[in-house]
Amino acid sequence: MLRGSLLLSATARRSVLASLRATRLGAPLPPSCGLLKPSSVLWTESSNSASASSWSRLYSASSSAWSAASSESTVSDSVGSSRRATTSSSSGSGTVPYGRTHYCGADLSHLISSSASSASSSVQLSGWLRHRRQLNPTFAFAVLADGHGQTQVVYNPQIHTALQSAPLESQIRVIGNVSARPLDATNSTMSSGNYEVHVSECTLLNEARDLPFFLHKADQVAEEVRLRYRHLDLRRPQLQHNLRLRARVYESMRSVLFERGFVDVETPTLFRSTPEGAREFLVPTRQKDRFYALTQSPQQYKQLLMAGGFDRYYQFARCYRDEGHRADRQPEFTQLDLEMSHVEEENIYELIECLLVEAFAAAGHTLPTPFPRMTYAEAMLRYGVDKPDTRYEMCIEDLSTSDLASNATLFYESTVIRAFAAPALAEVLSKKKLQALLPKNTISLFGTSDGVQLSGSACKSLSTVQQTRLIQQFSVHQGDVLLLTHGTDEETVASTLGRLRIAVANELRAADRLVFCSDEPFRPLWVHDFPLFSRADHEEGEEYDGRTLDATHHPFTAPAPEDAHRLLSDPLSVRGRHYDCVLNGVELGGGSIRIHQADVQLSVLRDVLGLPESRLHSFSHLLTALASGCPPHGGIALGMDRLIAVMCGASSLREVIAFPKTSSGNELLSGAPAEVTSAQKLEYHLR
Repeated sequence: MLRGSLLLSATARRSVLASLRATRLGAPLPPSCGLLKPSSVLWTESSNSASASSWSRLYSASSSAWSAASSESTVSDSVGSSRRATTSSSSGSGTVPYGRTHYCGADLSHLISSSASSASSSVQLSGWLRHRRQLNPTFAFAVLADGHGQTQVVYNPQIHTALQSAPLESQIRVIGNVSARPLDATNSTMSSGNYEVHVSECTLLNEARDLPFFLHKADQVAEEVRLRYRHLDLRRPQLQHNLRLRARVYESMRSVLFERGFVDVETPTLFRSTPEGAREFLVPTRQKDRFYALTQSPQQYKQLLMAGGFDRYYQFARCYRDEGHRADRQPEFTQLDLEMSHVEEENIYELIECLLVEAFAAAGHTLPTPFPRMTYAEAMLRYGVDKPDTRYEMCIEDLSTSDLASNATLFYESTVIRAFAAPALAEVLSKKKLQALLPKNTISLFGTSDGVQLSGSACKSLSTVQQTRLIQQFSVHQGDVLLLTHGTDEETVASTLGRLRIAVANELRAADRLVFCSDEPFRPLWVHDFPLFSRADHEEGEEYDGRTLDATHHPFTAPAPEDAHRLLSDPLSVRGRHYDCVLNGVELGGGSIRIHQADVQLSVLRDVLGLPESRLHSFSHLLTALASGCPPHGGIALGMDRLIAVMCGASSLREVIAFPKTSSGNELLSGAPAEVTSAQKLEYHLR
């Protein structure tokens, strides 16, 4: 992060990092500076005296940390000469902006001067011309914006013609004095809302021409247009906030992992094709019929690192999966990848909870700990999904053994009956809209004012006693709707009700009628005890390879010790040592304790999953490593795009990624993927 920082002692490093975490990150340090120390020489630009003068009055956000660091060690640059300079804080970032005295949006209240010509309040700002308004021939104001905020400037249009004539979004530099705004013109929602800058000099740095849209109207522009001109869209305050928050979260996580002795190791992106689950991106080579595959995750490489002695590994890894047109997915994404030797589930739970608490703290949020835990079976029974949103109730209950099961009129040949109550749903949706929402084999019953009977067409097939029992069991009141789904397959009924529960919650939330369990905005939990295997689900068009089972997580997950003896005789009953971290109905990440014995791994691949010898060969390097005395190990990967999206309350992953793809995998900014020349195709044996 900072040149020479590794030369500091561990105590000094912790002090410096703690100080930097408390400030806003983002801007670079001045050139030729190592670690910075306050009360020494400022880096200045001599182009104008007002700017140089103001540098000397900038304040440092990290004084105590640097003092502690310097008392323990001396930092030298690459040529060995000791250099020190003061870091000044503008807009609270703890860094000096290039070519400016402050960022736009900085809190400059301490520079407010009663005299418009006071040298002590002189500042230099640069930014995009976001708004402009002229009040009379000699008085106008404009708003300058950069990636940190915006500041109002006041100028004379007859003198400062660049400000007056430049198109919006042009890059402007101004020099002026900070003055208090009139009391009736202050804006408490802005950090710069109590002052304005009276311009004495201005320069047009770059004129904006033929813009497809203006930033102050960006919310009225179609997303496709904004993605095509992403360089312009990135100026939006929300995207600036999201991406800068992402950087702070990464830094906080790195600090935790550094303190715990983890080693950041980069693993290759170009791998070989392996049957791990998702469809891969293939990369042709100049060797005929030889292809790379972009890594879906560093799964095998991190297990190889365990065999190689790197017992605490991590990286923010780029991963690639060709998932077609699945909604709100990205073909390339980032995950925090972790692996540890001699580790148990409890160790991983504790580490991830610590990481997430620190990450959310960097975003100004608090996570309740310890995270609750729930088995996969309980999640599917009570919520119908393996990543339940526990912020609201509407829990599913099983009625399969009740006297309703004998009602042949309603539940003909059904062996599974489950239900949940949706409070106030009848007051939010009309019966017609509700009917359109209901899946097959689902019955709706409505609460009434008497609290004894239900209403609905199905009620004629239910006795009064049965209706009263349902009312009491689900606490059904007038305006509530009781939803029952039935069938012959437990998994199908559970997933059907799970999807319906989410759809109902979305309707209630849109009407502001969803009742939450508590005021906590974030409800994390662990889901564990997943089945190790599931029946193979071959996608349409996929070549059938004879497999009848798939690994639920991936084929390297270890079986639960108490179930391992059934691995070959009854594999579908075997639970895996797999765990998912879930937050507000979003799977943040998943991991497992791995198989570390080569013979067990080979048996799973060959005897349980039925991989042919031709596919087993692609795992020979891993089997060889496991057989070389590889220690027991386990790990997890957190999806950083989804994590940041949850933190920001973003409706799409594209709102937290600088240059995202569309749902069809296209990057509209550059036009990727694009055609290649015939010569390139010939060179890579593609024609």
